[in-house]
Amino acid sequence: MIVALGLLAAVGVLGFAAPRWLDRLAAPHRHPRVSLAAWLSSQVMFVASIAAIPLVLWLRPGDRWHLLPATTVACIRSLREAGTVPWILAIETATWGVGVLLFGWLVGTVSGGLLRHRRDSDERASMLRLVGDNVAGDGANVVRVHGGEFEAYSIGGRVPTIVLGAGAAGLDPDVRAAVLAHERAHLRGRHHLLVAWADALRAALPAVPLAREGAAWVRVLVELSADRHAAASCGCGALSAALLAGSGNGRGAASADTGFAEDRIAWLSGLRATRRGAAVLHYPFAFVLSALPVFATLSVVVTAIAYYCAMLGG
Repeated sequence: MIVALGLLAAVGVLGFAAPRWLDRLAAPHRHPRVSLAAWLSSQVMFVASIAAIPLVLWLRPGDRWHLLPATTVACIRSLREAGTVPWILAIETATWGVGVLLFGWLVGTVSGGLLRHRRDSDERASMLRLVGDNVAGDGANVVRVHGGEFEAYSIGGRVPTIVLGAGAAGLDPDVRAAVLAHERAHLRGRHHLLVAWADALRAALPAVPLAREGAAWVRVLVELSADRHAAASCGCGALSAALLAGSGNGRGAASADTGFAEDRIAWLSGLRATRRGAAVLHYPFAFVLSALPVFATLSVVVTAIAYYCAMLGG
């Protein structure tokens, strides 16, 4: 029960408090993948903690936790077995049932969302490859669709595809190269799958800030991460021109897109070169930032219960 209580508290901390510090990670001087990895690993840690609650109630690892003093372990057992707290068995049973149901709901909703995303992506890519034309010189799986609109997007799936409108295909070579570098960064980083995961988690738990706000942040951060790669490959000038061309230069309904494009260009102006070796620490740092609240919360709960038992023993 002691570990389950700690995990339950950790679920609350991650689900409702984590966005308070995660949204501060995004900054122009920091690579977007740090913030992206922190959001995603926090979401995975959140789901894993929910799954672990019924598991630890079944295995009861707290009864064999030899790091605690023997008197504390005996006190914790007595809370359940000696009837010191008569309703603890009912709380354990209810927590176990809620944990199983919640995890089952998450698995069903998220896996269903991911499967629909994969199916829809494959169908859409197949249709576009049939009606579009291959663009010579731009690499494999780059398709041009007819029409004068500027369109440039990528589709993940079994056969990843980059789609260019006639306007995008007719851009200057350096600007078109920046567009393609951006879309290839999406495909290489499996950004479509990350967005689908975040959207499915939001659909499963719309009231939880980590899921609700995380879905919006993941969409923004994958764009910034792809921008970073394209700017490193083709230069900030070419990418800025591509972003402005794609936004329609603020005409008509594209004004909102223009605002986002201008924000991304402003973000590019604050880029700093990643120091050699620093990139290796991005993912470990994000994982530690996600795992630390779980272990800290567990430690606080264990310490509080141990102190309570020590007071009873005194």
